[in-house]
Amino acid sequence: MSRYLYQLKFESGFKIREYPVSFNINTVEHRSITVAKDDAIMKALMEYTSKNPKKALSPSAINSYIACPLKFYLEKIVHLKQDETVDEELPQNISGNIIHSVMESLYTPLKNQPASRARIEATVSNQSQIDTLIDLSFANEFYKKQSLPPDFYKNGKLLLVRDVIGKYIRGILNYDCRRADFVPLDFESHINAGIDIGSFEVRLSGIIDRIDRVGRDILIIDYKTGGGGRTSSTRMNFDGVDSLFNNDPDKRNKEAFQTFLYAYMYTKSMDTDAQALPAIYFVRDCYSPDFNHLLIDTLNGKTAVTDFNQYISEFETCLAECLNEIFDQTKPFEQTQYPKNCQFCQFSNICG
Repeated sequence: MSRYLYQLKFESGFKIREYPVSFNINTVEHRSITVAKDDAIMKALMEYTSKNPKKALSPSAINSYIACPLKFYLEKIVHLKQDETVDEELPQNISGNIIHSVMESLYTPLKNQPASRARIEATVSNQSQIDTLIDLSFANEFYKKQSLPPDFYKNGKLLLVRDVIGKYIRGILNYDCRRADFVPLDFESHINAGIDIGSFEVRLSGIIDRIDRVGRDILIIDYKTGGGGRTSSTRMNFDGVDSLFNNDPDKRNKEAFQTFLYAYMYTKSMDTDAQALPAIYFVRDCYSPDFNHLLIDTLNGKTAVTDFNQYISEFETCLAECLNEIFDQTKPFEQTQYPKNCQFCQFSNICG
């Protein structure tokens, strides 16, 4: 009680009656959210088929469905988006965009030419060029301007992030020196493909970070800037093709799935005898002498994926089954059973 209430009680002379108040507090039972696929939802889903050439499902969209069908529904049917907030910290996706942009600028002069060790080393040694490209990309991605504002150089956190990005880029270049004489073919390459799932074809679309030719093979490279609390040697492992479609995050390598899908789309859409090989550059680990860009199949005796043709048929079958489930009207959109999938989900405050 406040001092005023005590004064009323003991000094006012009024007759005071007190009533104890209690509340029955019960925890609210969590009710799972299920969204049935009515005709309106099915119509929206059919927008991602060959009937509509303007829409397609991306690897990240299918990744979302495998992790949580409800998340896929909110993103692709309801079209909810994450709130954009102004933050002094640099979001992870912007850091990745800067790295992608700078690497494209550095390698564009080498496009369709052998990237020799000497030429890559010359690029590494040209620190002023790298710094200039980072600043230009920083201005464009973070400030949406052509140049950095004067107060940028007073922001210690952003200057530190810029230095870290520079280290990552030099790490990629130094790793490329170890596998020199590849031929850069394309960067930020838009890829489209279709997959027949029975009565109709589902359209797929994505952007491949980088495409190299190594001998007769086509290397499909996906840059990954996040750490995830795991070493790259662990993150390169996957337990067979079937595990790539497992919605248990502890049993599934979502990065491997995404790169597999890029390689599959490239194979389906390009008229070439060369085989596409999925590859991942974990940029935080490119400095490590043990780093390797090839995925490791732990189900097949920890074998590096050097022959994608051995996997493409099984991958296509699993992918078709996954897409059939998405377009199956009798299968509702449900929440994930694994809270770990919700850890970084922007919709967790909606579904609880």
